[in-house]
Amino acid sequence: MATETPKTDERRGWTSASNATADRLCAGRHQAQIGIPDESSEDALFGQQIHDALYKGDPSKLSPQQVALYDQHQEINEKLMSQFFGPDREAAIIVKENRYWCQVLDKTIKEETRLRHSAKPDFIARHSNRVLVIEYKSLPGDVPEPASNEQLRDQLVLITGNFGIREQCEIGVAVNQPLVTHSPEICVYGPEDIKIAERHMFDRVRASNNPNAKRRAGQVQCKFCKAKFKCKEYEVWAESLLPVATKVSGLPIDQWTPDMRAYYCEMRGAAKKWLEDCDAEMRRLLEADPKAIPGWKLEEGATQSIINDPQELFARLTAIGKEWSEKEQVGLLDLFMDCIKVNKTDFTALARRVTGLKGKALNKKLEELYNGITEEKQNRPSLGKMTAAELANPEPEKVVDVT
Repeated sequence: MATETPKTDERRGWTSASNATADRLCAGRHQAQIGIPDESSEDALFGQQIHDALYKGDPSKLSPQQVALYDQHQEINEKLMSQFFGPDREAAIIVKENRYWCQVLDKTIKEETRLRHSAKPDFIARHSNRVLVIEYKSLPGDVPEPASNEQLRDQLVLITGNFGIREQCEIGVAVNQPLVTHSPEICVYGPEDIKIAERHMFDRVRASNNPNAKRRAGQVQCKFCKAKFKCKEYEVWAESLLPVATKVSGLPIDQWTPDMRAYYCEMRGAAKKWLEDCDAEMRRLLEADPKAIPGWKLEEGATQSIINDPQELFARLTAIGKEWSEKEQVGLLDLFMDCIKVNKTDFTALARRVTGLKGKALNKKLEELYNGITEEKQNRPSLGKMTAAELANPEPEKVVDVT
């Protein structure tokens, strides 16, 4: 469940690069969120803790799963640095998480106004007039490629402006997202590209600060919008995705046409997210006021009991079961180990720590450790959208036996 974060607003109420795409898709989004406190989900906190550790260069407070991602982020950074700077890699100066500002002149309002806009890049490396900008993404999910990533485009505009190198520069931008790829693309921008990115950024900032800006709901712009529960456009859009409000209503599922099935598959993710968001808001309301929803209450969540000292548990089991095991000629250790499940993510982090290995060397060592003692189980199939290539050739290739 989302919780309010106690941090002050670094953006000071102005627009920022992190919301670039969402603000472009919904010009009224920024104005709608003014005065609403920030919230942080468990996933966001998970990623932020990794970001903080990367900034400090200290993963000691991370969980084993987070440490594994921390190390992968570092490895990808090194690969990108070597790729971009080559022999000058060691001479590059590193800057982490510094917020850069710019002013945007707006003449559309009665009195000429200077708006403000900022960006806080995760990682910048600079050597002379060549700059590499890296954005960390520690969670899975779709992220726009660097060439079309508006957050990165804003960052490079602000960096070159603050560094004073806009006229003669070469800026590389990349997304460091280990759960998607370990070989991310570097997109290189020159002075003319930066001028175009700046013009687009200025136009978007002016539109977002227009008090009469119209709202336009959609999956990307509404996902992290703090105002969506107060937004009529969001409610109309979100409700239109529910099966009861679509062309598939009124028919049993086994009577749906192929187009109806495709429509459901296309819309199910956004509809599910809307229901989850509504559930979260209902919980929040009941926490603030138990009488907020007539006939409904908050029920206590299930309590999980986690055994944090399996060695002591086995000692206690041995104390009470030794006589039985000798009588039945059964090894207690073997039975106890049947109750234990090893989390591969945690074990990978442990093996990395014990061996000091990374990358391919660590993967090879893990293969040796797992050899002959693992069992592969495949999950049931899940729904997935076909690629353009699969749509062009829907029939699987047939293998002809000529023997």
